[in-house]
Amino acid sequence: MDVTKMRRFCFAAILLVACGETAVDYSEPDMQSPRPFPDYRMPNRDVNPVRDAGVRSDADLGTATTRNESRSSFFPGEYVAYGLCPETITYGGQMSVENPMAPNGGQVRTRPYPSAYDSGLDALLQQIPAPMDGDDPPSVMVNLTVENATVVATRQDHVSPSGMRESQARFWIADGRGTIEVYLDLNAQSVPSFAIQVGTVLSFSVSEIGRYGDRAQIRRATDFQEVLTAPHADLSAGPNAEVALYEPNGELTIDRINQMIRISGLLDGEPERCGSGHFCWRLAYPGGTTIFRTRDDDLRPGTCITYVGPVSSYRGRIQLEPFNPLWARRYQKGLDLGEACDTDDQCTTGMCIRQDNDGVCGLGCETNEDCPARTACSFNVCLPQAGSECPDEVVFEGQLQGAEAMVPNGGTPRFEPFPADYDSGLDGLVSRLPPVMPDGDGDARFVDIPIDRATIIATRAFTDTDVPESQGRFWIADGRAAVEVYLDLGVAGGTPNFQVRVGQVVSFRATRVGRYQTKPQISAATGWIQHADEPPFAGGETGPNAAVHLWDPDRAMTRLDANRLIRVTGQLDGPGNTCGSGYRCWNLDYGFDQTLILRTSNQQAQTGSCLTFVGPLGVFRGNLQLDTTNPDWIRVYE
Repeated sequence: MDVTKMRRFCFAAILLVACGETAVDYSEPDMQSPRPFPDYRMPNRDVNPVRDAGVRSDADLGTATTRNESRSSFFPGEYVAYGLCPETITYGGQMSVENPMAPNGGQVRTRPYPSAYDSGLDALLQQIPAPMDGDDPPSVMVNLTVENATVVATRQDHVSPSGMRESQARFWIADGRGTIEVYLDLNAQSVPSFAIQVGTVLSFSVSEIGRYGDRAQIRRATDFQEVLTAPHADLSAGPNAEVALYEPNGELTIDRINQMIRISGLLDGEPERCGSGHFCWRLAYPGGTTIFRTRDDDLRPGTCITYVGPVSSYRGRIQLEPFNPLWARRYQKGLDLGEACDTDDQCTTGMCIRQDNDGVCGLGCETNEDCPARTACSFNVCLPQAGSECPDEVVFEGQLQGAEAMVPNGGTPRFEPFPADYDSGLDGLVSRLPPVMPDGDGDARFVDIPIDRATIIATRAFTDTDVPESQGRFWIADGRAAVEVYLDLGVAGGTPNFQVRVGQVVSFRATRVGRYQTKPQISAATGWIQHADEPPFAGGETGPNAAVHLWDPDRAMTRLDANRLIRVTGQLDGPGNTCGSGYRCWNLDYGFDQTLILRTSNQQAQTGSCLTFVGPLGVFRGNLQLDTTNPDWIRVYE
């Protein structure tokens, strides 16, 4: 089928959503004005961006891109959905350009430089003035020599008002002992007389050094010479010398400032404005998180970024700043697969398929195997599947799988409410919580409240960690209230001394209580006891396989129902936008003229799918939400 016919295919069943885009503009930040450091609180504690990033460490550089790649908005040939990074990342920043012209060049080295490679930077770095409170310290006049240092990065090839190219005076050099920024005046007398590009080997004399914040700088130098021999016996020669990249597997520390790194991760949460038209994002990568500072206002959570450039910092906090647009590559831009569009260039897939006045972002294919999850190949185009029918009778009961279930599942479903006289003390605990505030949850309170024979009704997943999440993230209830327990997994003795599972009857003393997103929460407790001697109320069942009240809602729900164990069934509506690394959010219509937000990482979930959720009712930013932090809470019908 030709493209014209393909784009006339009817997609009337697809929900269309529109949004816009603007051009990328990375440029020099304001070096004079202070920038407020944003508060990087995660919008949802149930998201672990480091765990959920799903970014594989890349191998060697591999294939090169074209020399025309001049902006960070260059996209790979294959479609990558928001919330994902390519399985193998080959981007090398300024070293990715085929047949490079200055200032690009060099070749990637994924091993450190030999420690014996000493151009004199170690001696120079030892004389950098120490930081001062407030302003930067005055520059220091020196008389030092640098011999055979490698240019590892430059700023963009931008012509300044003086007529000089910025890359000629603003670049980074390294050897086996350290890395330093070169920041010269933009005039013909100050800069080298030959073209500076990555991979150049330099010798010169240094007369002034200083610091900008945490970045050590060479401010003035003379007698620049280009060296065409290898800077060390184990390295290649200029002008195409090797550039050593550090690929982090943990949190970046202050000693990495100015060092060249290659790092890939997902933008998480919402950005904060951080001076001079910039936005500061939280970038989650395997092993840690850092700050990504950019002028690009067309990013969204779930965008994958590869950064190949020097580490920067602001007020003691590590951040990545793409002063050169080639340092940052993004793999998604604009509208995702299945979203409404008008033109091809609006879609991250590169294809807008039209029918009459409507369009939808599609993706070319030959078989279903060519298509991402939640889509199918129809008329040579990947499109969201139509969905599935809901069953006439729902039998799914989530974690309530009986005494023989694997930990942390168990318990017996009870479809009648717990009796009102089943009072373990949770009602009194709720009365001691801080009030619901219009601008936040308020501070937690230290208390000493005994809870006697409450029933565990749900837990988070049994994770492969030193302390499984289910051991400290669970929900308890009696006939008066339901409360979330959210304990510190890293504190010795901070969780129960027995394996937590649904259907247990427990007693303890709550020592800290509060609210999260208005929901009642216990955040510290002691003296845990598991009971198996008698039922928690007359007519009930004993633990550890006690009856658990499972509510099939017979009315519209409110925030007062938060933490209750509910069972709802319905079809997913909307495009399924990313909402935290690895998660997508839909609307779920379960009846009563009310929709809930359903958040899941289940790969079977797609627009139109029918599913059943059995888990605690959540609240996020004032909206009722079903957050499937335990995969046993959800069943998707095919």
